[in-house]
Amino acid sequence: EHAMAQPIDCSEVFARARLEEFVLQGHAARAERDRDLSGPTAADCSLHRADPGEHGSSKLSAALALGCLSPRQVAEVAGRCAAGGAGWLIAHMEMRDYFIYSAFAAGHALFALHGWRPTLPSSQAWQPPGGLVWERWASGRTGFPLPDAAMRELLQTGLCSNRARQNALSLLTKDLQVDWRSGAELFQWLLADHDVAANWGNWAYFSGVGGDPKQRHYKVVSQAVKYDADASYVRKWLPELAHCSVEECFRPFALLAGWPEPLVDPKFQLVYADKERLKCSGVLGGTRPFDKGDKKSAKGFGKGVATSAKGASKGSKGATTSSDNTSTGRMLKCSDSVFRAPMPMSSDGTSSMVAPIGTETVPVSGQSRGRRWRPAASSA
Repeated sequence: EHAMAQPIDCSEVFARARLEEFVLQGHAARAERDRDLSGPTAADCSLHRADPGEHGSSKLSAALALGCLSPRQVAEVAGRCAAGGAGWLIAHMEMRDYFIYSAFAAGHALFALHGWRPTLPSSQAWQPPGGLVWERWASGRTGFPLPDAAMRELLQTGLCSNRARQNALSLLTKDLQVDWRSGAELFQWLLADHDVAANWGNWAYFSGVGGDPKQRHYKVVSQAVKYDADASYVRKWLPELAHCSVEECFRPFALLAGWPEPLVDPKFQLVYADKERLKCSGVLGGTRPFDKGDKKSAKGFGKGVATSAKGASKGSKGATTSSDNTSTGRMLKCSDSVFRAPMPMSSDGTSSMVAPIGTETVPVSGQSRGRRWRPAASSA
């Protein structure tokens, strides 16, 4: 059954009861953010997930935004169990205070295109919102399941998990290079727990115009593999994927005929390790031995896995390997074909590929780091 919006109780009575339940019953400790996702306790790191679940996050953001609960109350209760793993709640209250005081100091400059106190000269050529690109992003139809699920959840519930919204933000600002303020303004109107300082501060921070010069660019396909490994989140919010396999949920643009052409090239939405995995085994799912993009480890990955690679020439860069894709029954090769959807065939055996919706109007910019593409011209 498709996910539906639920009423939000942000009264002081509920918030205090929820705070004590979340901390004192150990939910905060199990949701601790600092654990290594690749370790044996990965299943407990629910706050890392795209869908943290009922007890994977505090559910206190609306009460805090409306002043029904104070950060000091949160810190006081979390302090009782800080040694047991609830200390991250205090750290998050401190980060929230940082954004609030920064907003007071910035004033109207909080909404400046290049940030309040830009730490690096800006070379970003921001694009104005509007047109098909903006419409597809805002409505959750970019062709990438994780950011699309984030936007659909936000539109239907007024809420969106931290990990999921970061991916939607990264795609808009780093790949599509659309003015980050348009995304912040849309979130301002849609978030049930909206706080001006936290929302605009975080958008500036992750867009690279905040007080931190670090540029954060999430590879949204690899992020889905890591933070929605069973595809439960995208299946929940994208009914078109509800009955698809995990691998199809990771790469619907390559495995599902008729899937809308992604707004940017999927090849650039994978970390190095996942690219190697896909080349060697033809799939992204399964055990992930090198979650942090360890190129050294990745070089040896796949030895003995893709058996057809054994005969490939060591010096040949164009050598291909193949592996059975259990979700489609097709053989995938180590080439660009693993990123593209299979060509649907008509009853007479000829190609019947339908051009994805709207791809003909996606702008192409030589300055775009997002490497936007057009589908190949039809031979018909």
